Amino acid sequence: MWQVFIGSYLHYTQGPKRETMSNELEKAPKQDIRSLITSDEMRGKIAEVLPKYLTAEQMTRVMVGTIARVPKLADCTPASLLNALMLCAQAGLLPDGRNAHLIPYGSTVQVIFDYKGLVQIAERNGVQNIRAIAVHKNDVFEYGMDGANVTFKWQPNFLGDRGELVAFAATCIRDGNTDVEVMTKAEVDAIRKRSKASGSGPWVTDYAEMGKKTVLRRMSKRWPLSPEQSAALDTEAKEEYSLTQVFAPKFTEKQIASSIFGEQPAIEATESPKEPEPELATKDETW
Repeated sequence: MWQVFIGSYLHYTQGPKRETMSNELEKAPKQDIRSLITSDEMRGKIAEVLPKYLTAEQMTRVMVGTIARVPKLADCTPASLLNALMLCAQAGLLPDGRNAHLIPYGSTVQVIFDYKGLVQIAERNGVQNIRAIAVHKNDVFEYGMDGANVTFKWQPNFLGDRGELVAFAATCIRDGNTDVEVMTKAEVDAIRKRSKASGSGPWVTDYAEMGKKTVLRRMSKRWPLSPEQSAALDTEAKEEYSLTQVFAPKFTEKQIASSIFGEQPAIEATESPKEPEPELATKDETW
């Protein structure tokens, strides 16, 4: 499983290169992680999980560019960076700060799929006319079900005070039928409280967009996704809302080198460290 992706380093290099590579990992990890990401071995692993519309070269090129644009990412453990890359690859989303965000969280990387990224995944799997909205108290809003019939109407009050935010809703056409998901603001806030980044980042700067993403993610459970993409969405949700870092174990550079050159350290879940609040990978882009 790629979640213990460090094991895939085992045959990265052999023979006389071992000592050189070990020294490079300890002395220049920032440069080395870029060379590992763009190596043929890593691209081969990435290609195994990528959907057909992306290439491993695209993924690695964007990943290297993101690390260059956000220097703090290079301070994260190589295991965490590569697991983040593989998670984006499995979902079929480029880690470009638009469809997927990589957020330095101390020495680990947190992946947050963007609202736009979820829409892209849905559209590439045949889901059509995807909409996500924020409902305010003074908007015209009707939602209900009568047997198999779903009533849904929304008319924003653009000419007056829309009032406080009360709910989020998402609609789409799936298999020729209209699908609707509605969540109250209280339900969204309850989910927000479980996020490690609930007090900073997009939950603070772009609350409405995060609310839209939350209702879309709940609706995505009914989308006809591939097993790989479904697993990626589940993993991203667990990473964001769990207090346990399951897929981003901490390793020292010596442990990484040891794994590359023939030994696999035990992979165990560790509790999230008490570290500085995460920073958005791109400060000038909104959700």
